[in-house]
Amino acid sequence: MIKIPFLVTPLALSLIFSACSQEIKNEPKETDKKEVEATTEDESPYSKAHEYGGWYCPDNFGFEPVDITKLDQVPVVSGRMPQKWEAQSGLSLMYLDPVKFPQAKALDIELPALAYVDHPYADMKELAVIIQAFVADEDTIVGYRFPNGGNGSAWYGQVDFLSDEEITGLEPAPFVYEEFTIKATKKEVWKAFTKSDFAKDLANQFKEKKMTKSDWYDGLDINLKYSKENDMGTGYVANVWGNLYMHIDYIIDGHHSSYKFMVSEDAESGECTISFVAGPYPDSIEEETAKWQEWADKLKDDAGC
Repeated sequence: MIKIPFLVTPLALSLIFSACSQEIKNEPKETDKKEVEATTEDESPYSKAHEYGGWYCPDNFGFEPVDITKLDQVPVVSGRMPQKWEAQSGLSLMYLDPVKFPQAKALDIELPALAYVDHPYADMKELAVIIQAFVADEDTIVGYRFPNGGNGSAWYGQVDFLSDEEITGLEPAPFVYEEFTIKATKKEVWKAFTKSDFAKDLANQFKEKKMTKSDWYDGLDINLKYSKENDMGTGYVANVWGNLYMHIDYIIDGHHSSYKFMVSEDAESGECTISFVAGPYPDSIEEETAKWQEWADKLKDDAGC
C-alpha cells in the first residue's frame, strides 16, 4: 500500500521564500557534489526537497480548479520577481527576499505554462499549470497549481513541459467544484459520507471495507490502490491536521481523473466546511455538476443539518 504522510500545508506555510537557476538542468552546488556522487544509480538527484521550501499540497483549495484550455484566466507574475503581497494573495507561490537573494531573477519562460510533474507518492505524472519560475544561485525552481485544485513546487528538472503540438491537442477539462458549509461535526459528516452510494462504490472497487466501516478518529488512515491491465487507481483517506481528507487518482485508458473531498470543522460554530472536486468532464460538465449537487444535498440532509 502507498503510504501518504501529509498533504495539508496552510497557505501561510506555502508562501516560502524561494528561487531558481537559469540553467535548464539543476546541477549540484560544489558543496553538494560529493553527496550526489554518493547516491545510488537509481536515486534521483531531485529526491530531496529543494532548500527554498519544497511542498506538494493538492488539498490547498485556496487554489481552485482551472480549465487547462483557459490558461489566459490563470493569474501569474511574469518577467519579474514577485512582491510579498503577490505571493500572499496567490498571484505567485514563492517570495525571495532581495536582500538575501540579490541575484535572484525570474526565469525567462512564458507563463502560465503546462507541464507534467512527478507524483511524489505514486507511480504517475500529473498535469500542472506552472505559474512561477525563478533562478537563484545554481538552482532552478518552479511553482505550480493543479488543474483539479491545490499547488506545489519542484526542481525545474522534475517537470516536463508540453510541446505546442500537445497543448493544441488538449480538450477542455472542466471540473465539478463544490464548497459549502453545513451544521454538523466531522464525525457526522464522515458517517453520512460512508453511507453514500459513492463511498460504497469506492469501498467495493478498492476492496477496502474500512471506507464504510470506520468511525471518525484521530488516527484515520486508509490507503487505496488497485491496478487492472493498463488502468490504475490510487488514493487515501486520512485525518490530516484535524481535517478529513480523501484524494483518489485514476488513470483509465491513459486519461487522468480524480476526486478530492475535504472536511474542516469549526468547533466554536459547530459547522463544517466541505470542499469537493471531481473530474474532469470535458463532454458533460453540466450533467455531472447536477448529479454532484444532488449528492451534496443528500450529504447535508444525512449529516443532520
